[in-house]
Formats: sequence, structure tokens, C-alpha cells
Amino acid sequence: MRVNDLSAEKGQAIRQHSGESKANTTTLQGFCFPEDGISQGSTPYFHLSGQAVFLQENKSIALGDVGAVSFDSYFNLFNLRKWVEHCNLKHLQLGLWGTGCVTVEISTVLEDRAPVVILKKTVTLSSENRVELDLCDSDIWQHPGLIYLKLIANGAAVVTNLEWQTCQVALRRPKLSLVVTTFKREQAVRKTADRFQAFIGSSSLRDCVNLLVVDNGNSAEIRESPNIKMVQNPNFGGAGGFARGLIEARRSGASHCLFMDDDASIHFESLERTWQFLAYATRTDIAVAGALSYGRQHWRLWENGAVFEGVCIGHFRGCDLRKSDEVFEMELASTEPQPKTFYGGWWFFAFAIAHVSHRPFPFFVRGDDISFSIANKFTIATLPGVLTFQDENFEEKESPLSLYLDLRNHLIHHLSLPQLDYGPLHLAWVALRFGVRALNRCHYETIMALCLALEDVQKGPVFFAENADVAQRRRDILQLINVERWRDLDVKPAAEKIRFDASAFPLKQILRLTLNGLLIPFFSRFGNALVINADDRGDQHKVMGAAKLTFLDVEQQQFYSVAHSKSQAIFVGFAFLKRLTALLLKRRRLMTVWRKGYGDITGNDDYWVKTLNIEPASAPSSPAGEKP
Repeated sequence: MRVNDLSAEKGQAIRQHSGESKANTTTLQGFCFPEDGISQGSTPYFHLSGQAVFLQENKSIALGDVGAVSFDSYFNLFNLRKWVEHCNLKHLQLGLWGTGCVTVEISTVLEDRAPVVILKKTVTLSSENRVELDLCDSDIWQHPGLIYLKLIANGAAVVTNLEWQTCQVALRRPKLSLVVTTFKREQAVRKTADRFQAFIGSSSLRDCVNLLVVDNGNSAEIRESPNIKMVQNPNFGGAGGFARGLIEARRSGASHCLFMDDDASIHFESLERTWQFLAYATRTDIAVAGALSYGRQHWRLWENGAVFEGVCIGHFRGCDLRKSDEVFEMELASTEPQPKTFYGGWWFFAFAIAHVSHRPFPFFVRGDDISFSIANKFTIATLPGVLTFQDENFEEKESPLSLYLDLRNHLIHHLSLPQLDYGPLHLAWVALRFGVRALNRCHYETIMALCLALEDVQKGPVFFAENADVAQRRRDILQLINVERWRDLDVKPAAEKIRFDASAFPLKQILRLTLNGLLIPFFSRFGNALVINADDRGDQHKVMGAAKLTFLDVEQQQFYSVAHSKSQAIFVGFAFLKRLTALLLKRRRLMTVWRKGYGDITGNDDYWVKTLNIEPASAPSSPAGEKP
């Protein structure tokens, strides 16, 4: 670590204030600590050394006599460059509370990812009076980067609270409506509502943040309060639920919306950081996209925002939030300008209602967040620590129905959004990618579901508008599925039979070129028999060389098995190519129909007001937020 120990003469002031002076400052980012029921270890939050220990019961860190804690972590980094570029931040200070004497090191990280100490001071902490370290005259403003601090004990010390603060006045006071859509997940959404109520009761945001639960299943029975409202809604999927929430939020006079999943597990510090970022943002089109954890590995990222380039490409997938160097690399890269096809998932997506020109398209589920982000041309930012925890990753949720929904939304994006028109070959590649992946895994019933997606896209936007609940297609696909259906595992599955190493070169390339042995005679007799966990189904490398595949769910209580069959593959492959060819021949006409139809359906509230049977009303225009 390089050290540039700037003295008090260069402008770093150390002040000790009583609690009353806090009114002159605003907390931009509080410090986030591990939380029971969500967190898995403390290293994504801070790194302890020496005698330092985290005290879960009162959210504090005891440093002991020779302990230290470094907040060079995902949840507690401060990305100064994002605040400067998006909010024109010009003043920053650190507030500290606790007991004992500590040495404070504040460091910055720039493009070379080598931390530089910009302030090093010894201070005495107090539980009643906060210590302020002012960075207003620091060199960090010339080249803003990442900021973090480290505390080193000088004798026994306890840290109880830390905040990044500013004396700068916000541009607005957003009225934020959290919209959660749910369907028959009563326990999960009640837990979310209970956690929100416990948070908002003591929060300074209680007068400007509310929770709106859109219940598509009419079964949640959540107790309403001044900050929680329930809306019963017919089941038109996430698209219909969030469209209803957006309409209700606008009519209530909210300036901003935050779309969240019904089982959203977040640290509510994420909500406070998002609200402050929206309050200070210099542009009204700014949106905040939350990251998503990888299934049950809460320390691993599924994505931190994503781009849609023919397929969905999650940014920083697999990033280990426990490792500072990976987090530094991600945060520095995420500060760069994002491509036009960057989007945020609806597990956590906050935006200004006044900037919405396109409502959600009736996809039912899957893909609605992609087109919403891109069509509305938001300027999307991600923030350190703003993350939703999920307990199931997308491979676990995969099914013939979900892949049907996925393929059709991928094709529709290309046909309806001009910026995604990459030509007929690219459109063909998108569809073939879905087909080949299913073929390699012997998922022949899935390919028939994909055929339905190809058919439906050719019917144009009117078909989707008239079948927004996907009820008929859900029944159709259910009738298709016999083999690829989860069944109770009564006995231990047959052991794997590994007859050859499918990863060896050049066999690996041969398998790829022959569609995982489909073009090799008698492959069913000598191919491997593999057992694959459900959360690995999306990994094409793990299924290569298999003539028989048994998939186990995460709990290893259910299974299904599929097998290589040339006759089935030829039948479904021909059906798929026939429909794809028809789609490509109609591509130009479909583009004209889809672009017009997409705009007609999403351009105002009329479609959803009629479809959801909402009482017509003249919705007030949503302000950018009250003046502070």
C-alpha cells in the first residue's frame, strides 16, 4: 500500500460535535453490517484482524487492544466517482461513533487498484459525540475513485457506527413507492412487509417512502399501515403487477418507483443509499439497478446490472464479494459509461416516474425488465452494497415454460426495439442458441415449447395483448411435458458411467461439432451417463458427452432423467427449423408490426387500465421530487 499521509495543514479537519449538529449534515451512505437470516459471513462487509471481533447483537466491532478492521469491502466501499459524476458531489466527510482511541486511515483506489492512504489520524471516539473527518480539501476531488477506511486500535476500542456524510444540500426529496408484485407466495411477501414495517417505523424516510404490494393471487392478507398498502390484482404476471404498481404510484403522487421481488431480501441500508442517490442526482433520468446474489452463495454475484446483446449478459457474474481486489475491479469498471443496452433487473430497480414513456409490455414474466430499461432510455447506475439476495438461482427455476417465455422475449426485443436490430443472421443465432442448448441436454420436450414461442412471436403484439395471462400456453406446455417433469426421488439414482473424458482435446471439439454426439452413429450405446445438480443445468460443459442425464433438485428430493434419441431429435429439430425459417422470411414485416404495436401498448396507461379493469382516472403528473 502506498502512503500519502496528508497533514491537517493540507485541509483535513478533525472535529468533534454533539448530536445536535448532525442536522447540518446528510448521511449519504451508512455502514452496512451482517444481518441474521441474510448474511453469510462478515468478509463481504469488512475484514477483521488481530483481536477484532464483530458483535452481532448490537452491531458493533470490538477491536481489542491490538485489533483492526478494514472496510475495503463490497457493502462498505464509497464510490466517490459515481457521486461526483451523477450528483456533482463536492463535499464529503466521515462520521464515527464508539469508545476508545483508534487510528483512522482513509484510502482511495484508482484505476491501478493500488490503495493510497490520503488521511491518517488518531482520534478518541465517543458514543454521544461523533468525530468528523472532513475530506473537502483532499486531493481525491481531482481524480475521484473508491474510498474506504481502516481503523486500528490504540488500546481497547469499540466502533458502534460510521457514516459517509455531506453538508451539501440535496436537489429534491423523492417520494418513493416500493412496488412488490406477488403471486401465491404468502409467507415470503409477509416477511418482506414485516421487515419493511420494522425498518420504516424508525427511519428518517418514513414520510417519503411507502410499500405497495400488488397481490396477483389475492391471498397475501398483509396488514396495511400508513406506509403499507395492498392492491388486489388479476394475475397477468410480473408485467401486469408492476404495471399496476406504476399506475397506483403515479396516482398517489409518488415521484419515484422501486420495483422489487416479493421475496426480496435486502439490507434496508440499500434503500437509504438509493433514496439519497436519487435525491442528489443531477439528471431526472437516473435509475439505480441493484445487484443480485448467486442463489444460496450470498457472497457471490449473479450480476451487477446486465446488457442485452442478443442474449442477456450479466455484468461481473461470479465476482467474489469477499475479495477486495475483485470488488475494486468491479466497482472501478462499473463507473465507466454503460452501453445503450444496459438494463436493471426488477429484483431492485429504482427510477423517476416522470421519465417513463413506455409501460411494461405484457410478457407475463421474463424480459419485461429488459425492454422497460432500454425503451425508456434510463441512465442506469449501480451502487456498492445495493444488492438483493436470492435463495434460488435461475438454473434452478428453469423449465420448458420458462424457456418458452425467455425465447419469445429475446426475439421480441430484436423486433420491437430499433437499437437491437442486428440483422437476420443475429436473430437466427439467438433462436438457434436456445435450440442447440436444449438439444445438447436431450431436452426434446423443451424444444417443442420453443416451437410455440417461434409461432407466437409471428402472431404479433396483438396476440400478446389478448393473451397477457398466458393461460392457454401454460396449459399447452403442461400437456407437452412428460419426461422433463420433476418426480419424487424414492431411491438413489443410478451411478454415473463415465466411459470417456469429454473435456479432452480434440474430443471436446468433436462433441461440439456433432451436437453432443447427435451426429455420431450409435452414440446412445457408448455415451456417458451423468448425474447433474439442477443449479448446473445451464453449464453446457457439464453435459457434453452424455447419452443419459439425470437431474437432481437442490434438496436432492426430486429428479428427472432424459436420454439421447436420434429419432426424437430429428423430429423436434425439423419442427424448430421450420418455424424459425418462417420467422426469418417474415422478419421485415414483423419488425414494422412489432415496433408500432409495442409503442401502442406501452405508450400510455390505456392498455393496462382496460386489461386490469382499473377505474379510469386522470393520474397526476409525477414530480421529480419535493424540494428539500
